[in-house]
Amino acid sequence: MNPSTTRWLAGIALALLAFVVFVDRGRKDTADLADARARVLPGLTPKDVTVLEIRAGTNRVLRLERTADAWRFTAPLPYPAQPASVERFLQSLEDLRWRSAIEAVEVLAQTNGLAAYGLTSPAAGVVAQQGGRAVELRVGSHTPIGGQVYVQVVGQDSLFTVPDGFLKTLPESAFDWRDTTLMPVPELDFNRLEVRPATNGFEVVRQATNNLWIMTRPLTTPADTARLDHLVRQLELARVAGFVADDPGDRLASFGLAPPLRELVFARGPEELFHLQVGRASTDNPDLLYLRNARLGNVMLMGRKVLEPWLTNYRDFCDRRLMVFPFDAIRRVEVRAEEAFAIERGSNSWQVVSPLAAPADSVLVLEMLAQLAGLEFIDFEREVATDFTVYGLEPPLRQYQVLGVPTNAPPAAAVTNQVLARLDVGLPSGNLFFARRSLENAVVTMVDNGRLPRAAWELRDRQVWDISTNQIAAITVQQRGTVKRLVRRGPLDWAPDVGSPGGFNPLTIEETAYRLGKLRAERWVARGPERLPLYGFPQTDCQIEVQLKDAPASPKTVLRLGRRGPSGRRYAAVELPDLGGLVIFDLPPPLQDFIEGDLLLAPLP
Repeated sequence: MNPSTTRWLAGIALALLAFVVFVDRGRKDTADLADARARVLPGLTPKDVTVLEIRAGTNRVLRLERTADAWRFTAPLPYPAQPASVERFLQSLEDLRWRSAIEAVEVLAQTNGLAAYGLTSPAAGVVAQQGGRAVELRVGSHTPIGGQVYVQVVGQDSLFTVPDGFLKTLPESAFDWRDTTLMPVPELDFNRLEVRPATNGFEVVRQATNNLWIMTRPLTTPADTARLDHLVRQLELARVAGFVADDPGDRLASFGLAPPLRELVFARGPEELFHLQVGRASTDNPDLLYLRNARLGNVMLMGRKVLEPWLTNYRDFCDRRLMVFPFDAIRRVEVRAEEAFAIERGSNSWQVVSPLAAPADSVLVLEMLAQLAGLEFIDFEREVATDFTVYGLEPPLRQYQVLGVPTNAPPAAAVTNQVLARLDVGLPSGNLFFARRSLENAVVTMVDNGRLPRAAWELRDRQVWDISTNQIAAITVQQRGTVKRLVRRGPLDWAPDVGSPGGFNPLTIEETAYRLGKLRAERWVARGPERLPLYGFPQTDCQIEVQLKDAPASPKTVLRLGRRGPSGRRYAAVELPDLGGLVIFDLPPPLQDFIEGDLLLAPLP
């Protein structure tokens, strides 16, 4: 082949390749071009639209503006919009295709011009602004057949017919695309909440230090933070059931809003941020209440379940807990009841420090603190009292104080203990008692279940004594004048003393001795020898003495048995020198079974 011809052919091939790559590939194919020509608004790009105006019939113009990624109504009322509804409508505009085009000559041939197509007074109109230019679409009447409507793009000579399904994407009213969220949560940074009217309303302020609500009106008292936060959260999550009117005018009274039953004002300091007014129930649906946004003036419908808790008395929003304290901060508890006593928290345990020194039972202390933390008042006896003596509260008949240590104080500085919580209990009032918390001015009533300790011995460590089995020389039982004595000669080796009546089970006596050596009270019941008759000790006339090797007899290791209590547990009594004498308690059930099965001469009455 001629080299010159080859070069010419290669050049032509390269030219064709360049044409395909740089020219022909950039061209739309025939189908794309036809589709673009069929679009009513070929230049519309939904993501670039920033303003949208819609008029349907004689309704007011709806104007929406895009801010960031959100849509908001600016007319007829400033209000958040539902972004999905707006974007769905814009997409329908982009996808709108004409079925037929009507040239200007044909329009002019009509005797009444545009009126023949319903475009002199359009049924609807849409204006979309993007990139500094506006596109306006007018919607006319239906075509005689075919389920289509006439439309006109302002600035173009031709008219088009489009499927009338497009009309379904238009909002039917000014309410259709509104966001049904009740409260603008991201914008609502409030620290004060006022509930009106003042006759049964209240005001609460959130403390910056601990994020708790404090009621400041009608009295100063801790508010129920958990309840308030829960109810506010319900409002934040609530959705409007329906929009009723933007400008109710003189119809407010018909909605129960002149005056409203309740008003909720969310504020930051003196500045009001959001204001809701609650009216009566709807006659069509009693489960819905009329609600008005006071700043915008519009009336809505909202579910009764969300709003009804706010219609109750201010007392339902008070913190009814009588003592509130952080457990980790507690160092000391002081009580004034049957006796004045105090317990202190050490590094690993609790101790009774006044009026005697004794180990405290950690479980009993925790139960007491749980009882104190769970106390709630029933009602206000007097919201602001000036004389507390008539209630037995000055001085109080009983007092409980939970103390901590200030942050900057050394742990040893007990005199600087900070009062974390205080409860004064006064005279009885029927089945209740008057009470006062943390030196507040209010007097309240409370239930006393009798489970709070009133003396130091009630918190003493329930370990009565701790004796190794190898320390035990013998166990002596005295029952109604008869004495039974069992001698321990070694591990698992027991024998009755000379002349001792009654038998024993050699297989279980070692376990009985072990449990006696680890004697522990199930529950402290009473103190003092004068209380013994109340618990049946004289009637049973029974005691067990644990005798130790190389040790004289001592009341410290003598256990007395009384009658059974309502729980089925038998009462027992011992002498505890650190508590100043005899203490009565419930015997643990396993030890009770071993004693009654192995040691006693006869069943107790």
